[in-house]
Order: sequence, then C-alpha cells, then structure tokens
Amino acid sequence: YIPCRPPPGGSSSWSCQLVWAADDRLLVGWGSMVKVAVVLRHQGPAQGRYVEVQHAFDCPEAVCGLAPAGPCHVALLAADKGRAAVSLCSLSGEIFHKAEVGDIRGAF
Repeated sequence: YIPCRPPPGGSSSWSCQLVWAADDRLLVGWGSMVKVAVVLRHQGPAQGRYVEVQHAFDCPEAVCGLAPAGPCHVALLAADKGRAAVSLCSLSGEIFHKAEVGDIRGAF
C-alpha cells in the first residue's frame, strides 16, 4: 500500500514514478516517498506471485524521477520550489552523493 501524500511545498499535482530496477524489483516514487518492491513467488500449494515492499524512505523534496543505479542503489531526482537535485542513495534512502541541478522553475 502506498498512501497518497502531497509533497513538501503544498503542490497537489505530481505523478507517480514507476521503474523496473530488475526483472523482480520495482522502484516506486510518489510525492515525497520512495518504495522498493520485490516480486516473489508463493511457496507451497498456492501458485502465483506477489509483491512485497522491502525498503521505503521519505525524501525532503517531491520525487520527480527514479532510476536504478546498480543492484543496491537508486538515482533520485527530487525538486522543491524551483530547485532540484540528483541524489545517489542506498535502497534504504541513505544519500551518499547529491548534486544540485540548475533553475527548474516551470519544468514540472
């Protein structure tokens, strides 16, 4: 379950970001939240697959884009009030590199 929460700054118009990081891993960004979901197979008599959220973290800004950055990292584009930054972080949200992006007013 991913609740609908407005991003910081009060804007109510933003889109959900979905990207496959691997055949069995989906990155989800919505508002200021990022979740990493893994597709698993049922064990036992039940057949089929299900999704389990294994990592989740909040961002201080609105999530505008996501991309896998290797098997254990996420590239994240986040923006707030005309400013944006690209961050590389772990699946649990620990940022280990961040770079500011130029003026983006009106881009989103």
